[in-house]
Amino acid sequence: MAEHRPADADLRCLRWDIEGDRLLAALTPGAWDRLAAALDERSGLSLLARRLRRSGIKPPPSIAQRLRAHGMALAARTLQAQAQLAAAIAATGRPALLLKGADIADRLYGNLAHRPMGDIDFLVHADNVLAYHTHLLAAGFSASGAPDAEIQAASWQHHLFYAAPGGGMRLPFELHWRLSKGKHGEAIDLSGIWDRSLPHARFGTDARIMAPEDLFLYLCLHLRHHLFETPLTNIWDIAELIESEAIRLDWPVAWDRAREWQLEETVRITLYLVTTTLGVPTAHLSDWTPDPALARLLPNGRRVRAVRRLAPRRAEAG
Repeated sequence: MAEHRPADADLRCLRWDIEGDRLLAALTPGAWDRLAAALDERSGLSLLARRLRRSGIKPPPSIAQRLRAHGMALAARTLQAQAQLAAAIAATGRPALLLKGADIADRLYGNLAHRPMGDIDFLVHADNVLAYHTHLLAAGFSASGAPDAEIQAASWQHHLFYAAPGGGMRLPFELHWRLSKGKHGEAIDLSGIWDRSLPHARFGTDARIMAPEDLFLYLCLHLRHHLFETPLTNIWDIAELIESEAIRLDWPVAWDRAREWQLEETVRITLYLVTTTLGVPTAHLSDWTPDPALARLLPNGRRVRAVRRLAPRRAEAG
C-alpha cells in the first residue's frame, strides 16, 4: 500500500462525520504515529483529543499518554494566563469581555486541555483601555504601543499586543477596544453586545462573556477578518457552538442580527466551511441552505489551507 502524507489523507479523520469515524477507527499503529507527529508539528494534538472524546474511539496507549501530557501542559499554561487576566480585572475594577479562547475554552469546550490558544484576547470600553494598559505594564508585560487617542481613533487599529513577562510558553495578551478594524467593525453593535453580555462564572461580575448569538457572529467575523484563511481551530469553534447542548442559539435572532451587522454572507460562508471541512450538518439551522456556489466567494484554495493548517497564530486563534 502506498504511503501518503498525513496532511493530505490522515487529517481527514478529524472530520466529525461517518467518513472521519471510519478513517479514525482504521488507523494502523504506524498511521497513528504519523498522525500524531503531523498534529504535534502543527499544534493540533488538542483537536485529536477532542475528536477522540466525541467519537469514543480509543487510541494506542502511547498516543493516549502523549495526548495526556500535551493536555496537561496546555491546561497549565491557560490556567496561568487566566489567573493573570482575573488579577487585571480585579485590580482595575473595570469590566472586561473575554473573547475567543479566553471564553470558550471553559464555556464551550469545558476542558482547558482541548482548546489551544495563541494568546488571551479581551475587550474593554474605550475609556478603560489606559487603566488596563497601566496595570499590564506594572505586572511586567511589554506593550506593542501606547493606547493614546490617535491610536484608539485609527480605523486600522483595534487592539494592542502585550508580551507576557518571562516569555517562553506564557501566553501574551491582546487588549481590544473594538472587535475588528476598518469597515468590518463599523456595523457591529458594541453597546448591544455589552448590554447582552453575561457574567463569567469564575471571574466575577466584572468579567463578561458574550450572549450566544453575539458569540457566534463574532466567531464568524473573526474568520472574515482573516479572509477565511485561519487555523482549523477557528472552524472547529463554530462546529462546537453549533453542536453544543449547553449553549443554545436562537437562530432567527442570530440571522436578524447578522443582517444588522452586515454579516449575512460571512455567516453563509462560515457554515459552508463547517460542513465541507468537518462534515458537520448545518442545513437545519433556520432557513439556511448550504450552497456549493459559496465556494466561489472564497479566495482560491482557502478551504484547503484551512484544513491543513492547524496551529494557532497570534491574533488568529486566541
